[in-house]
Amino acid sequence: LGLTRFRTAAGRLTPRRYNAGRLTPRRYKAGRLTPRRYKAGRLTPRRYEAGRLTPLRYENAGLALFPTVSGIYSVPKACGFVFHIGIFAGESRGMKTRYLAAALILTGTLFAAGQAAYQAVKPGPAMTAAAQRWLASLSGEQRSKAVMDYDAPQRVDWHFIPKASRKGLQIREMTEEQRQAARNLLRASLSEIGYGKANRIMEFEALLKELEKAKTGTPLRDTERYYFTVFGQPSETSKWGLSIEGHHYSFNFVVEKGRVVSSSPNMFGANPATIKASPLPGFKVGERLLAKEEQLAFDLLAALDASQRKTAVIAEKALDEVRTAGQPTPPTDAPVGLAAANMSEPQKKLLRSLVEAYAENMPDEVAADRLSSLKDGGFEKLHFAWAGADKPGIGHYYRVQGEAFIIEFVNTQPDAAGNPANHIHCTWRDRRGDFAIPLK
Repeated sequence: LGLTRFRTAAGRLTPRRYNAGRLTPRRYKAGRLTPRRYKAGRLTPRRYEAGRLTPLRYENAGLALFPTVSGIYSVPKACGFVFHIGIFAGESRGMKTRYLAAALILTGTLFAAGQAAYQAVKPGPAMTAAAQRWLASLSGEQRSKAVMDYDAPQRVDWHFIPKASRKGLQIREMTEEQRQAARNLLRASLSEIGYGKANRIMEFEALLKELEKAKTGTPLRDTERYYFTVFGQPSETSKWGLSIEGHHYSFNFVVEKGRVVSSSPNMFGANPATIKASPLPGFKVGERLLAKEEQLAFDLLAALDASQRKTAVIAEKALDEVRTAGQPTPPTDAPVGLAAANMSEPQKKLLRSLVEAYAENMPDEVAADRLSSLKDGGFEKLHFAWAGADKPGIGHYYRVQGEAFIIEFVNTQPDAAGNPANHIHCTWRDRRGDFAIPLK
């Protein structure tokens, strides 16, 4: 790349070859990496927090994770150097400017390389290898909790509510080495966006605990109360299952001969949906963990004309909960609401973006499988249905149903502070059968 490692007095990020002209102030001031371009949104914290640059899966892609001020980016180990992005306290404005220039040049180049490597990872083999490493790190007693037969009834026992007990091995019961292996398994199972959301959902447990500390009778809030269970023996030739779940997420997979053949039921939740008050550092007022899932649906509803809206709105009151929550089979009733075939092109674009907001939580190969049913006229058969209010703060619900999947979203419950309709549950279900069990 024509770039060298960087060092400061503290050991990081002063360009050795800065004075050689590779990263001079002239190039910086010439507009290639000015603060304006930075602040214009190319690499802003908003884009980072929205999931555009969240941690990439790295274990099987030759990628290494590096801490930054606001989180973690990924670059390839194969690039031949270690690169830490950081703006450190006590540095001068000039030093920060030079560091930022160097950081942005390398981030842009290496992110493209890292993304290419990430795209090439096959989720089935990556999950299998990560599961094997995690299981190998466990003691016999831990394995007795973490491993069950593939046909065990617990495989289809799922839920996202705070429960007193769950199947599997809890993060709290793991050593730090085992926790890292478990995080790698979670990372291998999701996309960079999905992994970022899952991590943030766990972090929200700390916020809920703080917001509810003056209340009695509230559920246990614990950032480490998430459980990992393997069903069967992971190998390149076997069929095995994986469950990772706790409060506000439930991920269920089946991998057969190195290919992910089922990724549902799949659930993400957020309480609060929008942070109204923040008693803890790291939680910004206004943050919306599942913003796309909610806002794109509001935008689509607002884009409908009166006649379309009359067809799309199936009830004045929102449902209390997503249907068949915790049950092994998805809803089987016929689609209702407005068909995509009866939408304009801008409306169809919004609907497609909404579906993709759910699919993008999965690795590329799994996301492509999820969206494959929209080809050859499948998209035109999608139905969008709405129930409840058409604005935030009042209970609302929607459903997107196609030939192969059902998306459901509900926001009716109050948050921990009592703000109404500020608590999201949303699911992706396979109409052909969850858990790789075909519907009869």
